[in-house]
Amino acid sequence: MNMFRSMRERFGRLFGAVIGSVALLGCGLLFALVLAPQQKLEARRIERLPIMDASTVMDAAPGEDILISGYLTGNPVVTAEDDFVAYIMEEWRVTVPEYDPDQPNQEPDGDWELVERVIPDLMVDVNDQIVQSLKVDDASINGAVH
Repeated sequence: MNMFRSMRERFGRLFGAVIGSVALLGCGLLFALVLAPQQKLEARRIERLPIMDASTVMDAAPGEDILISGYLTGNPVVTAEDDFVAYIMEEWRVTVPEYDPDQPNQEPDGDWELVERVIPDLMVDVNDQIVQSLKVDDASINGAVH
């Protein structure tokens, strides 16, 4: 009887390894065949947008995607202590695992969580012309930032 139980345990481990391998293969295929091409298409679409000046921004239809590059100028400060005119505040939240004597070297885990996003109407200097953007809740802020 001991031999049959040993064989059952081995087949169970083999079956678990096969299921785990198939799951990892599926995740890899999803990333390689679906998500990566979507990101590439989105990057290509943004790359092909023309950089607009103030007059072409004014002529753009409502809801049309635009791409401008310039410097923030003449905007009111929204935080007195840091002199920010727009900001996204995130906080690193750490989860400390409960002590387990079987796993004494467990590491804490953390994630960035959005605390506050303030992006008011902004004025952007684009080639010595001012372009005014409207307040949004989902803009991305990148480039040389504070």
